[in-house]
Amino acid sequence: MTTQETTRILLVEDSEDDALLLETVLAPVMPGLEMHRVDCASDMTEALNQPWDLVISDHSMPRFDAFRATAGKMGVTVKSVYWTVGSCDIVVTMDGPEDAVTAVLLKIGSLGNVRSQTLRAYGEDEFRRILAAMP
Repeated sequence: MTTQETTRILLVEDSEDDALLLETVLAPVMPGLEMHRVDCASDMTEALNQPWDLVISDHSMPRFDAFRATAGKMGVTVKSVYWTVGSCDIVVTMDGPEDAVTAVLLKIGSLGNVRSQTLRAYGEDEFRRILAAMP
């Protein structure tokens, strides 16, 4: 008697029909298939705490933001996203420990075709303290 291996798949998909179709296609060729579907960032962040053999993601989910989910998993909050015209296509403001923010940028940059520039912004009170400290 042979032992059947389990393959655990996390499916990031907002369509139940598409998820069922994928499971129907994979089940015959992966008898030990265990598939778990998530359709929002908070569920994905929670699911990523478990071990998965494979993560399959829909590329177009209007209510889901994989970048925010990835950043959240790494301890960083994405505060705002602005699409711009000029030398930068997008400006993202994040809040979190500097090492964690740097790790998020490196993670996203490692996916390729991404250039980033880190800026340090100061609030009005913080900037006034800096000016006041000048000789």
